[in-house]
Amino acid sequence: MNQSSLLSAQAVRLANQVSVTLEVSAGEIIFIHGPSGSGKTLLLRALADLDEHQGDIYLNKARQSDIKPTDWRHKVGYLAGESAWWEETVGNHFPAEISISMASLQLPDNIVNASIQNLSIGEKQRLALLRLLNHQPDILLLDEPTANLDQSNIHYVETLIREYIKDQHRAAVWVSHDLQQAKRLGYRSYEMTPGGLIEAGI
Repeated sequence: MNQSSLLSAQAVRLANQVSVTLEVSAGEIIFIHGPSGSGKTLLLRALADLDEHQGDIYLNKARQSDIKPTDWRHKVGYLAGESAWWEETVGNHFPAEISISMASLQLPDNIVNASIQNLSIGEKQRLALLRLLNHQPDILLLDEPTANLDQSNIHYVETLIREYIKDQHRAAVWVSHDLQQAKRLGYRSYEMTPGGLIEAGI
């Protein structure tokens, strides 16, 4: 394990038997791409301690297996490709005082009063990101966070994530099929293969 790493995955074997080793330092955005079914989402879910896996994962040198799953998931923020909502209105999913405003992603303040069922897919996607960032996780695990957004909203999402990582000295592992996005934002890029992660050029 690299002693300077914020997140370290050591020979982590996923459900599809792919073995992954990865080091992520504070301030980095690491992009992962690859064909459907290659294990990209499985990797994010293993890093978030949502799926069973073999191998060791560390955050700030603390081993995942030594930390309560609920505490780990508070520090390791996973944004799924399809967000989950369990309350009727938007506001019930956010704390009374939020540190990152709705306006940062071009959402009106009164959207907190909206019913979840009346939101578009893109609105849900942006709100799910804001909900995650307001918990201020140490590292972001992002599964196609801009997949359903137009170019304008992609820009706002990319800017917010980049500023969060820079200002809070955090990091991100970002799954995306958009190689141009990786070139805009990434520090390193990897392809998920049956043999694990292979570093790709940016």
